[in-house]
Amino acid sequence: MKKLAIAWILIQNSVKVGKIVFFGWKMSSAWEKYIKEWWWVVAFMILCYMLYEKGMRTRNAVYENLEQHYLNLLEDKHQNLALQDDLMLQINSQSDPAWIELTLIKGLGLVPEGTKKIFFSSN
Repeated sequence: MKKLAIAWILIQNSVKVGKIVFFGWKMSSAWEKYIKEWWWVVAFMILCYMLYEKGMRTRNAVYENLEQHYLNLLEDKHQNLALQDDLMLQINSQSDPAWIELTLIKGLGLVPEGTKKIFFSSN
């Protein structure tokens, strides 16, 4: 908005009754007529540029946000694929007696025959 205000002040200061003085230069009557009739086009072009600039800043912010979200999803995908591979290995090894024994020891707390189970108490 500040750019538009400056442009508006310049246009208003340059369009005066009588001879137009643009940055200290006296203009011919053809240029006077051109500026008086078409000043609004320049103001409109400045407004369009400002809106375009704001839109590009917004687009870049949204792009950065989506890029970060994409990277997070890729990281989650890699973690989930690693978990899937581990689970597939566990499923495929269920017929293995060593795996069954390991599962019973970890999950249920059973111990193989001939070994001693030690309990620790907080007392």
